[in-house]
Amino acid sequence: MKKFLISILAFFIVLVGVGFALISIDWNRLNKEHYYVQITERPAIDEFIDAKGAVYENFSYTLPAYDEEDNMQLLDFSAHKELRANAYLMLYVKDSDVVTSYDEVQLDDMPANVKKHFEQ
Repeated sequence: MKKFLISILAFFIVLVGVGFALISIDWNRLNKEHYYVQITERPAIDEFIDAKGAVYENFSYTLPAYDEEDNMQLLDFSAHKELRANAYLMLYVKDSDVVTSYDEVQLDDMPANVKKHFEQ
């Protein structure tokens, strides 16, 4: 009986651990291509009003982005706030053109063949 209870307890501990891992993984960043972009233009601003009358703004960008193999592509992405002018971003891209997430990076963190497009 004691072994059975220990087995059940161990099973639930593993189950909780797996559940926590699945919840904490950012699926929008997993196994995506990385493209790099610099915020050089002001965004297009779209306003949305929800059912309660609250106004939300969405900031949309279309900018040239470069991957680690030096391929350029115009990518559309959006943010819930206006991004800092001249900031460098690493975009997480799936299916070649769908931006799922982004992180701000420093110029020194970019691959050398990508960095040359942004150095002045």
